[in-house]
Amino acid sequence: MTAVCKPYGTFARPPVLLEHWEFDAPVGDMTTVLPDGCRDLIILQGRGRRPQCFVTDLATGADQVPVRAGDHFNGFRLQPGVRLDADSLLASMHDGLDDIAIKERLHDFATPQPQVSEALACLATGVASVSDAAAMLGVHLRSLQRLLKRETGQAPVFWLRLARARQAVVRLGHAAELADLAYDAGYADQAHMTREFRGWFGTTPHRIRADAGWLTRNFAAGYGA
Repeated sequence: MTAVCKPYGTFARPPVLLEHWEFDAPVGDMTTVLPDGCRDLIILQGRGRRPQCFVTDLATGADQVPVRAGDHFNGFRLQPGVRLDADSLLASMHDGLDDIAIKERLHDFATPQPQVSEALACLATGVASVSDAAAMLGVHLRSLQRLLKRETGQAPVFWLRLARARQAVVRLGHAAELADLAYDAGYADQAHMTREFRGWFGTTPHRIRADAGWLTRNFAAGYGA
């Protein structure tokens, strides 16, 4: 994959909201949540309970989340790298807000970070290393590291690895050989890709490929793919 990065200052102001999603739990069970590089404002409505409002943390690995039958999740996924005043946002929420009003609240308490968006976009282009991304962006490596650690809580290598894994899993169904996919995705070999899949998704490429509905059930819009 050929990486092409735009230098700082050439991006338009990024939006705040990536996606509005909803999920109804038909039965009480565990649902898999995978790392997508985003934080979500979620309003959870359950039978016989008052609505609960919370903001998710940035996930670093696959997690199993319990749900109850009849739970309704109304989610607002923020763009990767958006700065969010989560405490103030949650303090402003109250019963009766419709989706339009909630989106307006998000714009009050979420701030796009153009330099962060540009850095994350570069790291998701297939660059071989963080050093290469810094060079393409025209900044010092330490400056890139400080920026992303300060604004996202994660180092650039986290974002590079996450984008690589998410892009590889999307291409899994179209690759004839896993070894070829690993090479094309930038992994040292198939074993390296398998270790990364286990870390990010809690399973292996072989098992995902054998489960035709895995992507539909588990994969969400987010960073890099």
